[in-house]
Amino acid sequence: MSLLAGANSRRRVGPASGYRRPQWPDSPGRAHAPWRLVVTKVHVLQVNTDPANVADLTAAVAAGRTDQDGWQMPKNAASGDLVIWYVAGRQQFIARGWVEAPPRPVKTGPGPFRGHVVGVRGIKPVDRRKVMEECGLNGGIQSYQTVKDEIAVAFLRSAGLLD
Repeated sequence: MSLLAGANSRRRVGPASGYRRPQWPDSPGRAHAPWRLVVTKVHVLQVNTDPANVADLTAAVAAGRTDQDGWQMPKNAASGDLVIWYVAGRQQFIARGWVEAPPRPVKTGPGPFRGHVVGVRGIKPVDRRKVMEECGLNGGIQSYQTVKDEIAVAFLRSAGLLD
């Protein structure tokens, strides 16, 4: 089963690609940008073994979104970026979702940035060490991190999220 195709891919849309944007009736003659660059980042988020934190992620999977507090994530996360959670104690990737909006700075509590994630779904557990070995992810970071563009496709394949 493939979760997505072309994650972290760069795709040119517009005259240079041969793609022609349809002229919608409500916008005749409107000037459109000649192209745009579409980039999806992949962020790895951690849930520690504290039962309250595991319960937060379990509730997010059940609801399909994180709660009003959001989740600690990198400052550079943007709407539409893919996030994948792992449980620190078990060292397994267990859930995925999409960043809803750029994270906000927080003054108290876990941070320094928190954001909301939608489309949260559980995934078949995958050993984090296996994925790191197969794709070259630097696993020394025991918190959130952004997967480098150069290894994102290999990372998603190793995690079983991309055919």
